[in-house]
Amino acid sequence: MKRPLHGVRILDLTRLLPGAYCTLRLAGLGADVIKIEEPGRGDYMRDLGLGELFTLVNRGKRSVALDLKAEAGRAALLRLAEAADVLVESFRPGTLARLAGDPRAANPHLIVCSLSGYGPDGPYRDWPGHDVNYLSVAGYLGLQRRPDEDPVLPPTPLADVLGGMEAAMAITAALLAPVRGAAIELSLFEAARSVMLLPLVQGPAAHPGGSRLTGATPGYGVYRCQDGRHVGVGALEPQFWAALCAGLGRPDLVPLREQEPAAVQAALRAVFASQPMAHWASTLPPEACVTPVLTLAEALADPQSQARALFDVFPDLGPAPALGQHTAEILHEIGM
Repeated sequence: MKRPLHGVRILDLTRLLPGAYCTLRLAGLGADVIKIEEPGRGDYMRDLGLGELFTLVNRGKRSVALDLKAEAGRAALLRLAEAADVLVESFRPGTLARLAGDPRAANPHLIVCSLSGYGPDGPYRDWPGHDVNYLSVAGYLGLQRRPDEDPVLPPTPLADVLGGMEAAMAITAALLAPVRGAAIELSLFEAARSVMLLPLVQGPAAHPGGSRLTGATPGYGVYRCQDGRHVGVGALEPQFWAALCAGLGRPDLVPLREQEPAAVQAALRAVFASQPMAHWASTLPPEACVTPVLTLAEALADPQSQARALFDVFPDLGPAPALGQHTAEILHEIGM
């Protein structure tokens, strides 16, 4: 059965993770993704010690090496744009126009998605940056910590992945429009801001550990066990809170959560510290909303991951392309 985006051709001029993740999602939906890379070097992800990540997020794509600073490269890009449905780029604002003019001049129905660091305007418009910078300026990293501790980087480049997902969603929506030809402007800074719903509701009063979902409520948080491992506790609703307290042998804590949160948290810490993680994972009922904090190896072997076959995203896409592997093939397709 054909996938939803079968027959859609996408030109990927991006580098590094955000754009590559965007077009990976689109390739998984059946699009023909042509990755346009700089001759000799290619996507920076190939040579920044990120080769395995490059392989993971560029599978199922075709690579063309074009020098966009040379007339022949620009001409080839514009010819490709004539027959494409989407062009995705991640240059700083204005760079694509300087390199190749308006790619929609010969194809007004081309969807152009520009995914930049900080957006097409504002004082940071031309700043370079990476995930840590966008999370910092968005206010996210300042809250990614416990009170009186330093901020901790998330284990995955959050703004990069979110920006790629938002771009894929916006492109898919533009492909469904009655008339194609949208110009989409997205930024990784805005992607980082988009997930900060709870802090934005709290406003300037938001501070580390200060909300119901960041440590202020005894029934929602992470607790250390006797063996140094941890459990995640998500007993927010009254029925789950009651089930947790009953499972821990502390039904007396049920009415105290709102009145004496600090004392209840101290009591929970003491109870969880009395037994190893495996004990709590095996004895507490599901209604207590307590789960073990797993290592990556444990998470891959977890029965829920096994049941859902969560080992790979789009495992049937095939390998990532070598730099310029499909240059001759694709230029032949457009008569060059």
